Amino acid sequence: MYAIVWNRVFLLAAGIAFGWTLVNYWVVSPKDKLRQRNWLLLSVLGGGAVLVLLGRVSPSAAKVGSGVFFFSALVAYAANAKQVGKEGVFLPPALPERDPSASSWKAVLFIVGAEPLSYSGPEEWRRILARLEQKGPLPHWFVRPRLYARLRAAYEATGERAPFWSALEDAIAPLQRELGEETWVRAFSFWEGPQLAKEFAQLVREGAVALYFLPMGLGEDGVRALREWVTASRVREVGVRVEYYPQGDVLLAEDEALARLCHLVEKGTFAPLEGAFQESVVGWAEPIAKWVAEERVNVLARE
Repeated sequence: MYAIVWNRVFLLAAGIAFGWTLVNYWVVSPKDKLRQRNWLLLSVLGGGAVLVLLGRVSPSAAKVGSGVFFFSALVAYAANAKQVGKEGVFLPPALPERDPSASSWKAVLFIVGAEPLSYSGPEEWRRILARLEQKGPLPHWFVRPRLYARLRAAYEATGERAPFWSALEDAIAPLQRELGEETWVRAFSFWEGPQLAKEFAQLVREGAVALYFLPMGLGEDGVRALREWVTASRVREVGVRVEYYPQGDVLLAEDEALARLCHLVEKGTFAPLEGAFQESVVGWAEPIAKWVAEERVNVLARE
């Protein structure tokens, strides 16, 4: 009798491990997938072995044990699937202190509202799905881990890198040439969310004395959120110059960025680059470089 009770306890634990790990296996980054798969197989093999042994002693006890395993797995799966959809707690960065040995440079930062560069887990896509829910219904949170798995598979099919970002790097190369070596041109995914504050603070620690932000597919609400994250980075408190491109989104409109995200979520493949994007790339670097130069002149004039 006691053996049967302890077997049920083991099956309860194995079921919890299986249900919880199944969610993790579907949502983690590609580099963590193998480890989660091994834990998943371990929980299945452990639970299955106990059920086989229990069935030889008492078939009725094995049926009850199967119920215990699958019910505990269902509860654990639901608990983990629901918490995957919740935003974590953001801890603002400390006041950035510039490295005394670092050289001074300026940074032109693209904040991109299209698909992220890579799939690093559910964090960025949690924010994306929350934004897309405003446009229409999405799969229920209970089945959403499977959606994350489809998104990860899309990235794996393209070498774990979104093709859009390769085109973006080609597009911003002329701007880097226009601005010269003393200005760095970088691109960040808007969907990193509040974590971008830490990225901006790190740039200042490495020597950035001015940050020029170029929104790309963000829209007014996105720019408003970006301003909040810049404030949270505390870069202004250490004298860093912050400017936002006054003409709004560059290269990619908000509707175009959201359409790309919808395509990836619904079809599991990356949308091809539209001709409008290719056309907007032509000759775009010169006015941006001129804006950055004018802001420098304005700063010198005020000083």
